[in-house]
Amino acid sequence: MRQLMALPFLPPAHIRETFAALIDCTNIPQLDALVTYMDCQWFQHVLFYPEHWSIFRRSVRTNNDVEGK
Repeated sequence: MRQLMALPFLPPAHIRETFAALIDCTNIPQLDALVTYMDCQWFQHVLFYPEHWSIFRRSVRTNNDVEGK
């Protein structure tokens, strides 16, 4: 689960291949459900792409700019 949560910290070009490798490592039903959800909501969605939610080399990593200063 920690590795799945760390995906946004990777360069966008590496996110999909890393996610595919992590899918192969799931060994319990709860993780299967989580990767299925992530695949549907974050990888197969028509509006969101890994390039949009990757925070690799971004200086502000919060949705509240006041917090980041």
